[in-house]
Amino acid sequence: MYMEGSKRGRRLAELVQVRLVAVTGARDRGVKARKGLAVLRGTKMPAVLVECGFLSNTVERMLLGTAGYRQAVAGAIAEGVDEYLRIDSE
Repeated sequence: MYMEGSKRGRRLAELVQVRLVAVTGARDRGVKARKGLAVLRGTKMPAVLVECGFLSNTVERMLLGTAGYRQAVAGAIAEGVDEYLRIDSE
């Protein structure tokens, strides 16, 4: 999720989402703009909120319990941020 109205936040969210879907094979639910989320509204820079899975989903809960899956998710997020920073600095 990204702060509604933030073009840079949307681009960052899209880059992270592409990497996450590629690494996890999860269904692509797309990026969502959200208005007024406390973790996003006070930022002065592009920011995203990443949901890595749902604990209410048995398979996702099991995957989130494994170090390898968590490492893959963290790597995908880092790659998306890295790509955003390379594009943004051009």
